[in-house]
Amino acid sequence: GMFMFTQDQALRMNACLSVARNSLLASDGLIPVGGGSPAPDLWMQDNADDTGTEPDASASPMYISDDIWVRNAPDGLANQDHQNPNGEQGNYVYVRVRNRGCAGAAAKSGTLRLYWAKASSSLSWPAPWDGSVTSPALMGALIGSQPVTVSGGASTIVEFPWTPPDPSDYAAFGADKAHFCLLARIETTTTAPFGMTSPETSNLYANVQNNNNIVWKNISIVDTDGDGMRFADVVVGRFDREAQRTHLRFETPKRAGASLFNWGHLLVELRGEALQKWSERDLKCEGAQRLEDGRFLIARPGAQIVGPPLEQGEFGTIHVQFVPDGRRPAGARVFELDLIELDDRGERLGGQRLLLKTGSNRKHHCDSAVGSWDGVTWRPVKSSCGCGC
Repeated sequence: GMFMFTQDQALRMNACLSVARNSLLASDGLIPVGGGSPAPDLWMQDNADDTGTEPDASASPMYISDDIWVRNAPDGLANQDHQNPNGEQGNYVYVRVRNRGCAGAAAKSGTLRLYWAKASSSLSWPAPWDGSVTSPALMGALIGSQPVTVSGGASTIVEFPWTPPDPSDYAAFGADKAHFCLLARIETTTTAPFGMTSPETSNLYANVQNNNNIVWKNISIVDTDGDGMRFADVVVGRFDREAQRTHLRFETPKRAGASLFNWGHLLVELRGEALQKWSERDLKCEGAQRLEDGRFLIARPGAQIVGPPLEQGEFGTIHVQFVPDGRRPAGARVFELDLIELDDRGERLGGQRLLLKTGSNRKHHCDSAVGSWDGVTWRPVKSSCGCGC
C-alpha cells in the first residue's frame, strides 16, 4: 500500500531530512500537543524529540540542537541550514527561542547568552565556555548576550554576529582545527541559579538535559569536492580537575535500515602526545580490535575503549577513518555515528555526531589499499560542541 516504504526509500528520506531539509526537524509541528496549559516558559529544543519537559526524556543526544545554526552571510532567517563557520571571517549565529505558554498567553522575557568552545567530546561547565582555558589556545568564550521576549505559544530568532578564532591556532588538533561548538543559555534572573530548574554543575550534558533553557550544538560540516573525505577528527581531553576514566563508545543511532557497519568498518587512531601515552597504558576494549600498528579496528556499533584518567589540560584527537568493504549502497545515503564520552557510571558526558554522506549519480571506485570511496564525505554534525559548530 501507499503507507509502506522499502528500506532504501526510508534511508533516502532520512538522508533528505538530515541534510537538505534539516530545518524541518526544528518545526513546532513535531511537538505533540500537551494535556494542560503550560505557564509562560522560555525554552529551546535539544533535538526533534524534545517537547520542553524537564528533564528531557529523549534518548537522542543532547548536543544536536537545530535551534542553533550558523550562516556565513546574514541570511539565517530565510535559510536555516547550518553551515561551517569561516575562521577569522564574519559569520552569523542564529538561535531560536520558544515560549511554551499557550497561544495568546503572557509574554516571557530573559537574557540569551551564546558561547563558543573548541569542539570536544569532553566539554564541561563553565570552562572552557567562560574563556578561562587558554592552553594550547583559547578554548572558548562568550559570543554575546541579548535580551529576548517571546509571546505565549510563539518563537523568535535572535542573530549574533561572530568572528571565530584563527583555525591555525588549533593546528595541533589536525583535521579538527576548524571545528567549534556552540552553547546557548537563557537566564531569567540575575543571580544563581539564573532561573535554571536544576542548578548547573560541571556536567554540561546533565545541565542541558535537565534545563530546557540550555541547548548545545556540536556540529561541523565538512563540504568537499572531488573525491571527498573518508575521515574525521574529534578532540578528547580533560578541561576540569575531576579524575575519572576516559571512556569512549562508538554508537550508531537506532533507526530503521542499515548502518555504516553494513558497508565497511572503522579504523581509529589516537593522535597527540597525551593520547599516544594514554594508548600505551592498560586499555580495556570491547568490540574494538587493537592492530599491530596501534590503531583500533571497529566493525560493529557499541564498541568501547576505556582507559585511565587523563590529566587536566591534556588533549588529543581521535582520528576516525571509514574503510568500505568494496560494495557501495545505491543512491545518496547518510549514515550516522556517535562518538560518545561516558563517565564512570556509564552516563554521557558529551560526544560528537559524525555523518557519513554518500553521493549519487557519480562514477566511483574502491581503492582497497587505502579504503577510499569516491563520493563519500564525513560530515561531523550535530555532534560536542560533545557541539556543531
